[in-house]
Amino acid sequence: MDSKKNNTDPKSDNLYIKLRSIGVLFPTNSEELSEFDAIHSEYSYTLNEYITNSSKLFDEVENEEKDLESKINITQTKPIRNLYFKRAVLAAEITAQLYDEPTFGHVKLQKLIYLCEHAANYDLSHKYVKEAAGPYDRKFMHTIDYEFRKQRWFDVKKEKDGYKYTYKPLENLDKYKVYYEKYFSTFNERIQWLISTFRSQKTDIVEIVATLYACSLEIVSRDEPLDENYIIEIFYKWSESKKRFEKKKLLTTLKWMKSVRLYPSVES
Repeated sequence: MDSKKNNTDPKSDNLYIKLRSIGVLFPTNSEELSEFDAIHSEYSYTLNEYITNSSKLFDEVENEEKDLESKINITQTKPIRNLYFKRAVLAAEITAQLYDEPTFGHVKLQKLIYLCEHAANYDLSHKYVKEAAGPYDRKFMHTIDYEFRKQRWFDVKKEKDGYKYTYKPLENLDKYKVYYEKYFSTFNERIQWLISTFRSQKTDIVEIVATLYACSLEIVSRDEPLDENYIIEIFYKWSESKKRFEKKKLLTTLKWMKSVRLYPSVES
């Protein structure tokens, strides 16, 4: 056997890199395992034509990569209208103000993005999924982290416990502001209010508010009355973990949400 081949690092091989990029190879460490789980958490697999035709598989992957690059690359002459980039800009505004708060991380950031989008009537037409902590999307959050690193806005690190994420400002952070002004200036007052309101609140509080809001939207989508008891019934059905919150706490929160107009209406 050729000794030079044996000494070549397989991770430098183009085929290995391509397979790793689409999640075909198994993770080799805890960080890769977490990324693998996040990428595949919502996928189901069925046999198709790509199983027996590898060239089609790689052509498809290359086309997807080109399409992704065309959507998220920033140019000075062409306005950026991509859905994920807009969310990254909104996330940057939130993160820039809260990154050094001890309660800040992935979950709280996602909940605040969700509330900012809806409370500011800025519908980015994204389907959030139901998770124990409320409306959440793992792929979206990894896209945010990717954009933060790529634009050199924030360095994103996962702590040793595997759950906590921390954000450190990088040299290009101020550059997101021109995009924020472009996309969100009309809603800035409401967004700033939300950031300020939840600045030092624990993640559980933001979770309750975001989930109650999502439950209310679910009722509105069915053209049903926004009855408080019905909202709480759906809240408890969201996941088993929701049962740790007392009904009295939920009723008080709903009352507060109505008072500050953080509450959907049938007309919305």
